[in-house]
Amino acid sequence: MPVGSTIELYTTILGWILYDAIWGILAYTGLVLVPFIITIINVVIETRDSAQEISAEGLIRILETRIYVMIGVVLFAAQPLINVNPSKTTYTQYRCGVTSSKSLTKTMTELAYGDSKSTLDKSTGTFAVMLDGRTPRAPIWWYLVTKLNHAITQTARQELPCQADLRTMGAGLSKLNIADKALKDELKDFYKDCWQPAANQFARERIPEDDLPTKFKGGAVYDDITWPGSEFFINRSGYYDTLRATAAVPAFPYESLRDSVKAPEPPTGVDTGGYPTCHEWWLGYPADGVSFDSDKGLRERMLTYIKNDAIPDDSEDSTGAWWKFWAEDKFATAGDADDALIKTTLNAESEEIQLELTNGASEYGGVMGSTTDHVLRGMRSLIGGAGLLIGGAKKAVEVEMVRQVAPMVQSMVLLIFTVGLPLLLAIGSFSLKNMIALTLLQFSIIFWGFLFALAAWLDNFLLSGLWSGADKNANMLMDTLMPNTSGVGTQILAISWVTWMLYTLAPLVFTYCLGVLGIRAGNQISTLINQDSSSVGGAGGKGADLAQKVITKGKK
Repeated sequence: MPVGSTIELYTTILGWILYDAIWGILAYTGLVLVPFIITIINVVIETRDSAQEISAEGLIRILETRIYVMIGVVLFAAQPLINVNPSKTTYTQYRCGVTSSKSLTKTMTELAYGDSKSTLDKSTGTFAVMLDGRTPRAPIWWYLVTKLNHAITQTARQELPCQADLRTMGAGLSKLNIADKALKDELKDFYKDCWQPAANQFARERIPEDDLPTKFKGGAVYDDITWPGSEFFINRSGYYDTLRATAAVPAFPYESLRDSVKAPEPPTGVDTGGYPTCHEWWLGYPADGVSFDSDKGLRERMLTYIKNDAIPDDSEDSTGAWWKFWAEDKFATAGDADDALIKTTLNAESEEIQLELTNGASEYGGVMGSTTDHVLRGMRSLIGGAGLLIGGAKKAVEVEMVRQVAPMVQSMVLLIFTVGLPLLLAIGSFSLKNMIALTLLQFSIIFWGFLFALAAWLDNFLLSGLWSGADKNANMLMDTLMPNTSGVGTQILAISWVTWMLYTLAPLVFTYCLGVLGIRAGNQISTLINQDSSSVGGAGGKGADLAQKVITKGKK
């Protein structure tokens, strides 16, 4: 039997096991006969109170019609007859990924019960104990209808065009963190020894606008200096080229010409680490560029860790793979893309890396528009994740969470529907109209899988259209993945709200509309059958009266 998600591989088996058990209780206790008795009594009362005179033969015909329909519903839609073999319960997974040649591709993977490539497979043993050699069974009608409903849903999902999963990428990047404690501690030391003193110095100097390089004019410098890899601090004389580490950095060997003023040279064979300048510490080589070795730099080591450990691109649809695909043509240079990746990681680590300006900065504060005010606002933007303060990124992560939870909710609803199905059929007196209504209700729930896929597709489509027009600069990622209160960030926040509503409201509205149609269709079918049986009963009564008159006339 096909299913619509990984978790359904297990909830479907559980649902039909419980269905079989509940139906067994109804059958063995005789409760399954109660609807038949109630139907017979109800038909007798209806015909007795009817304005139309119905003969005994007509009454029998009406009862036959009702009972035959009920028996048909019991045999085809209530009595479990077809085995639901767990080993043949499969889920066809359609996923979009990016190949090594930077092209989108849609893959189809068939996952099976016990081999779903997920942690749920660990529960297979529990299900084996519960089954105890038994095989779950399903009624003929529901077995066929379930296969048809899943076939329609899966076909509709397959027709959606393949595109980059930007929501998954954004949610993955927003949760980046540095788990390597040594690397994180070194980053904190760099903030303390390099970035913080440089920011204080910048605030004290109050460099005139005319003295700034062209690329840093118009307030651009304040966006640049809000992170430790500031190009201004790296290239401006008197900042990173003179500031240096206050404690030994293990990644840099001790150099007597450079480090003797900080600490005496260690004994031969003992490597205590060196005291690099901030320029050398960040990039791996000194400001003069004579001894070039970027592998030692904190920037390069952070990039290596992020790409290999934090967001590896080991699968075609992973966060790392989507990042490489998306960032390739969204930044002017590969260096800008790497800087944006580091900034995003620092945003995720902002709660642990607490930054405070020292007295050198605070003593100049208090004037709106001052240099210190710009620096403070920039720091809040960095520490706050350029939008975490207003919940923009939080909403983006919530959308991804809803996307992950939606199939679980759907599987649980289907489980409850399957378990309660025998009771619903029995309480509905095994009527054809209730069976039709329940069939459409099941279809609507299964079709949620397509509605969820459509919501994800529309979400990524809107994001792709919005981000494709963004400027190619290293700060773009900060303004998009971490939305702020203006510009493109507001639009992304709006898209997140719309997508959240598509995931939650669209399935409910669809089920409600289909439920109403199902009830009406069932009523019409039931009315048609009742009218036919009533007309037959009436015709039978009139025929008997006519025969009696003919016989009487013949005797006379």
